Amino acid sequence: MFSWDKDNLACKYTWSALGNLNELGPTFGFKESGTITINALNFWGDLASKEVRKNNAAMLASKIDKYLIGTIGAQRRNSSAVANILTILNQGGDALVDLAEVIDGNYDFKEG
Repeated sequence: MFSWDKDNLACKYTWSALGNLNELGPTFGFKESGTITINALNFWGDLASKEVRKNNAAMLASKIDKYLIGTIGAQRRNSSAVANILTILNQGGDALVDLAEVIDGNYDFKEG
């Protein structure tokens, strides 16, 4: 089972990406962030229509991908990486640990 762990690079970079993209509130430290659900992120917008939410999720999935590749230096394992992130963002009820698991399965990270 995948767990939210500070030593797991996918967890660390998921948290870092969402923080840098202003999706997490300033009070969310790493430890407690693993259980935050996707629908608690800033992009979700409780009052947004389903169509607006889908567009926001698509933009966020692309931004996460660009952050992982451009800032972190990760490499995509497959061409469906962004689509896989988008799927979990659109579901809304999954936690950040679930997003990190998707990222872990779709990207390779360099240590250090």
